[in-house]
Formats: sequence, C-alpha cells, structure tokens
Amino acid sequence: MYQDRVARGAKLLDARKPDWFRLVVLDWLSMDSCDDCILGQVYGHFLDGCVKLGNALMHREAVVEFGFDLPAAGRYALGPEALDRFEQLADAWRVEIRRRLEAGGPQRA
Repeated sequence: MYQDRVARGAKLLDARKPDWFRLVVLDWLSMDSCDDCILGQVYGHFLDGCVKLGNALMHREAVVEFGFDLPAAGRYALGPEALDRFEQLADAWRVEIRRRLEAGGPQRA
C-alpha cells in the first residue's frame, strides 16, 4: 500500500545520507512518533529531517508522497484505523530497510 511512497523517500535519503538505513532501529520504528519515525531516527527528530532534506519536503503533501507521514486526514483520525495505517507505513519502511541490509551487510548496533 505504501511501498511506492517509501521507495521515493528512500531514494531521497540515499541522495542526502547514503547509509541512512543503518541508523534505523527497526524494533523502535514508529511512524506516529517524531523521534522514532524514519526521519526522527536518522536526523534526531521528524522536523529536523524535514529541514535537512530541504526543498523536497517543504509542503505537507511532499512529506506524505515520500512516505514520511500519512495524509492529514489519516494522521489526525482517532482510533485504531489511524494506528493501523501508521503501522502499515512502518512495515513498508521495514521491508525497504531489511532489503538494503541483506544486500549490504548487518545493521549497526
């Protein structure tokens, strides 16, 4: 469901920080957390990642299109459906990261 978006986000990260995927602790990955999401784990906080990635993430829609967040309607929806969507997004990132780790060696401790 989110794999195309994640692929775009991974490509953007590759261009800016090639070993980004080695910085992510998969067991901690939580896309509804500004600290434990992909950008949070790679750059320290979701917003810091948006700043570091620059113009590519200037608009809310871009953050969604690169797989770093859900659309506003999904993000602010209350209840299990929103949590399920965040978990599906995290799972898409886990697949991408595992693929890269298997191709390029073990994850950093």
